[in-house]
Amino acid sequence: MEKDQQFNEPKLKYLKPAGKIILVMFLLFSLFLFVSTIMIIIRTKPAKSVKMPDIVGQRFSDISNGLIRDGLKPDVRFHETFNVESGVVLKQHPESGTIIPEGNTVKLTVSRSGYLLELPNLVGKSLPVAKNSLRNLHYRGRNFTIVTGVISYVPSEKVPESIIIAQSPKSGERIAPDCRVNLLISAGDVKDERDMPDVVNQSIDIAYDLLAAKKLNVTQEIVETWDKSLNGLVTEQSPAPRAPLANNATVRLKVAIYPVEGHPYYAYEKIQYKIPASYSDGRFEAYIEDDAQKRICFSENMKGGQQINFVFHRSGKAKITIMRDKEILTVMGINVRDY
Repeated sequence: MEKDQQFNEPKLKYLKPAGKIILVMFLLFSLFLFVSTIMIIIRTKPAKSVKMPDIVGQRFSDISNGLIRDGLKPDVRFHETFNVESGVVLKQHPESGTIIPEGNTVKLTVSRSGYLLELPNLVGKSLPVAKNSLRNLHYRGRNFTIVTGVISYVPSEKVPESIIIAQSPKSGERIAPDCRVNLLISAGDVKDERDMPDVVNQSIDIAYDLLAAKKLNVTQEIVETWDKSLNGLVTEQSPAPRAPLANNATVRLKVAIYPVEGHPYYAYEKIQYKIPASYSDGRFEAYIEDDAQKRICFSENMKGGQQINFVFHRSGKAKITIMRDKEILTVMGINVRDY
């Protein structure tokens, strides 16, 4: 027995420190596994996803803060351009609608142009004076000429002959030198000819004023376009130009609109309003109040269940009042982007 005790005693002394080492290694390995698991969870945790907005055509200064708030990093490259104002997003990557992780970089191509002119007020001027004003625009030491576009005439008892009643684009808008200015001019106090005027390529606001002055009903078919130069223009008309018109005849216009996200100060707006089926028949009108003059941009005999569709040019924030037989049915508002 003494021999066995003498034999086992050194063996136990040897195993005690070895057990401690194994225990320490086990604890360290467990800690390593725990930390690794936490790191894997953190690294593989799905990042917040962001849907890439459509920002092509908008000013970079207007959308940069929004991109940053969404956790995106704008990478901007500039492209020299002549017919687009400075600071407009021309291209974007990723494309709109793409779902991307928060923190991703978005590549933007932004316009840079030194040639953008502020359009003068031509309303109240004669056509020769207006053309001369457009012929002598000065910017950064250079002279520029803006060419008139479609010119339409309308009889007027209040405005003398050859005086401009309306213009598009509006005064104060900044345009490229190759942009054309459409005009509505008084034909004076003359007997109204009952022929259909040619309003194709004319802006809808001027075309509507012209046709309303002839006491015609105007129905608009709105079509989206990706050609910005067609924005707000009449692309088709019926009846055809110079066709005879009866009193209270209905004119059908196809109007192009370029979709823009948000509401910049100057813009064409598309309004759609479905008349509740319970409403009785009547004369439905849309009365517009914005930073321009108060005006009616839609007027048509309709019945419950039909839909009001029209395009109008807006300056600043607007209030659209829908009426039936001069009774207010609903009021809609459009606020300008706060930037």
